[in-house]
Amino acid sequence: MNIEGGDAWTDLGDGILVRQSRAFAMNSVVLASAEVKFLGPVVVGDRVEAEATVERSEGRKRWVKAVVRREGKPVLEAELLAVVPDRHILDTRG
Repeated sequence: MNIEGGDAWTDLGDGILVRQSRAFAMNSVVLASAEVKFLGPVVVGDRVEAEATVERSEGRKRWVKAVVRREGKPVLEAELLAVVPDRHILDTRG
């Protein structure tokens, strides 16, 4: 995954959740909270690999742990809480 720009970590977090939602065949996932530890520098153009696993699932909540590596070394660790809504958050149908 290539990341660029000031919102790169947000984009990466969104990408992790989107991929997890596809694994569970969900329409949408909402990030409820994120605890992020930055462990090393990343500059524009660096190639990073993100690995995420669902640690726990309870009802509509998913606890996800993620590690981002550059050249095999962790540069970011995160614990995410995601919520799976009953329907897509932009769906206006009642």
